[in-house]
Amino acid sequence: MKKALLFSLLFLVASCPCISQNTFSFTFQTTENRVDSIFSDWNKSDCPGGSVAVVLEGKVLLLKGYGMANIQRHLPNTPQTTFNVASVAKQFTAMCIALLEEEGKLSFDDDIRKFFPEFKLKEKVTVRHLLTHTSGLREAYVLAVLSGKINLKGNIRKKYNTTANMLSLMSNQQDLNFKPGDEHAYTNINYVLLGEIVHRISGMSLRLFADQYIFKPLQMNHTFFNDVVSGEPSTRAVPYQPRRKHPTKFKRKSPIDGGIVGDHNLITTVDDLILWNENFWDNRLGQKDPELISTMQTPYILNNGDTIHYAFGLNIHSYHNNAAIGHGGDDYRYTASMVRFPDKHLSIICLANSSRYDDTERKAFALADLILNIRPQPTDTVRKPYQFLPIDKNFFKDKLSNYEGISKKNRYRFRQILIKDEKVYLAFRPNKSLHELMGIGNNHFVTKVGDPDLYLHIWFSHSENGEVLLHQKFKNDTTHFRMNPSPTLQTAELKKYTGSYTNKETHSRMKVKVKKQNLIVTFKGIIRIKTIPIGTHTFYAPDNQAIFQFGGKEKDRIDHFVIGADDFRNVRFEK
Repeated sequence: MKKALLFSLLFLVASCPCISQNTFSFTFQTTENRVDSIFSDWNKSDCPGGSVAVVLEGKVLLLKGYGMANIQRHLPNTPQTTFNVASVAKQFTAMCIALLEEEGKLSFDDDIRKFFPEFKLKEKVTVRHLLTHTSGLREAYVLAVLSGKINLKGNIRKKYNTTANMLSLMSNQQDLNFKPGDEHAYTNINYVLLGEIVHRISGMSLRLFADQYIFKPLQMNHTFFNDVVSGEPSTRAVPYQPRRKHPTKFKRKSPIDGGIVGDHNLITTVDDLILWNENFWDNRLGQKDPELISTMQTPYILNNGDTIHYAFGLNIHSYHNNAAIGHGGDDYRYTASMVRFPDKHLSIICLANSSRYDDTERKAFALADLILNIRPQPTDTVRKPYQFLPIDKNFFKDKLSNYEGISKKNRYRFRQILIKDEKVYLAFRPNKSLHELMGIGNNHFVTKVGDPDLYLHIWFSHSENGEVLLHQKFKNDTTHFRMNPSPTLQTAELKKYTGSYTNKETHSRMKVKVKKQNLIVTFKGIIRIKTIPIGTHTFYAPDNQAIFQFGGKEKDRIDHFVIGADDFRNVRFEK
């Protein structure tokens, strides 16, 4: 199998203009066209693109830049162009922690209060919990929003763009989203804290520690954690964002240059990432023990015995029956996708200077499909020759309503079934983001989402107590929702919720008011959240996927509310 793979890749090498063809006396035009066609929409003089690498058994088979690193200055992307790789940084932070553990400087099972005595957490959270996103810690970036330091677009005020500020926000937290080890919930604060643990144990900044113990040993000479504000170097790709009304046109964005590290802010090149990936097959770090690599790639087992897909800053999964290990990165300015196929000793790296993460990831795996000779397999989400059936709108008579998620993780998702202009729609926000349902069978409907070749499947059932349930399947992910009709509340009824509320942990104050028969939550002119009622004293913010649960010690006297969302739960504000 490996010989066949190598043979097919030799054709690929021979066809790529970026690789010396002295060894080969032939070309393989079909493969060359297929490789370049994957990146054809990047490879333009007025378009951002990226840098790409493919490595097999330590040999570079593809190393090439596509599109422009700087459109205004007409600078193309090359293998030496530097990118911010966003969350790809997490595996490097995890390696720093693993190296400290190897030296006996810490234990993965240490309580983090050992390193952060200022924390007021009620439960034990371990270093391992941080590494695997199973800590239950609330996302500090969201807490920063609640404290007025970040706006709802995610832009952080410069004076607050520091690890010290993140630690200050966390120091007053007492409650968690869930018991540590019960769930896997991806939150960036885990890796911000890990970066600070490196600092507190070693006495070196994460930037200096990683440079001394990872980047220099591997000769990654263009890689560093960007923890200080500096000028934008000429080798750095400029980030761009597609314009909303003209997605083929791009708006230049300001790079995040310096600040918080550990979770993101790693600057690197595809050249350097090749060296990093190869170290997973032949470890040259620390004591050069293969066990270090095994530790990095061992998935976590939850308290209930379930094994999750996440190890130490790495996703562990299967791709068309091939073991695949990697991580993506997306900070709305730069995107990255990096994956290794350990059984094939194959690495694929795709870095981009645009905010289209799905596109970057899709290209990386399209390249994997080509190299691994994977033919698209029909699934229930890939376009089939469906014969769409007429929809009986009477079927939906008792189903036109709002729906809320049932599981803990799905609790904050919203769905709506409605009829508009004689068509039935699924909505992801109230009367917005509409997707027309098309019948393909009895109680079986599909709708197009994202990629025009993909369908989301919908069907309905009833619970034991008779409530209507909506079921959704996309790819291999099935989620469940229960009907929750929105009560109609008049202005007089809404006014009992109005007032000023304070959170003791963030020292922030929010105002609740009524405007046009809607309950609005505001804060310092930065936050304005519109809600809809979904139950007794319960309001949902569709644009923010958050739930506000009001309550009081006395009947009909409201004195507090609790906010909950995927990455922060049970944040209490008192009147």
